[in-house]
Amino acid sequence: MKAPFENTLRKAKQNGDIVSIHYNPQDYEDVYCGFVDCIRDGEFRLKIYRRYGRPDGWFAMRLDDIIIVDIGGEFELRLSYLIAHKPSPPLALSLPTVRNGSILYSTLRQAKDANMVVKVNLTGGQYSVGGIVHAVDSHELAISSFNTYGMGTGIETVRMANVHSIELGDADCLMAQHLHTHQTEYLKFKQEHQK
Repeated sequence: MKAPFENTLRKAKQNGDIVSIHYNPQDYEDVYCGFVDCIRDGEFRLKIYRRYGRPDGWFAMRLDDIIIVDIGGEFELRLSYLIAHKPSPPLALSLPTVRNGSILYSTLRQAKDANMVVKVNLTGGQYSVGGIVHAVDSHELAISSFNTYGMGTGIETVRMANVHSIELGDADCLMAQHLHTHQTEYLKFKQEHQK
């Protein structure tokens, strides 16, 4: 008798599909993602890829310890796209030093001028907005926002007084910007690879 998930993982290996393996009953977010490398005798091994398509070693376990296998979902398709297209971050970004006025405001202004993706964390740390700065003044900030798959979600406006911190130029922002800039190509890739 075959172990649970054996047929699913064999088919994923044959098709070259990315799989997400959930193994922790206490935390659904504990997951390993990658390509099935080998499977036999009730065990399997994955070639692991992290969220931006970077290889990150191997993971092996018993089939009986798997709780859920995801194939062909939004996360798996995004990871497949990033692995296939290998977007590399541009050379280190340079922003002029802020010499006068608000550093937060000036950083947002610089990001707007450079058309850079930002993640703006709001006071309290419970909420953030991300995307490209649409408009900014000393009172309000408007972000042309998009989700982690690069799809536009509208314009979000917040009070500058509620801006706690800003992130830009990091891996999260660069990959979101790549997916947003190449949205047509990404959607075509998804359509071709969805089952």
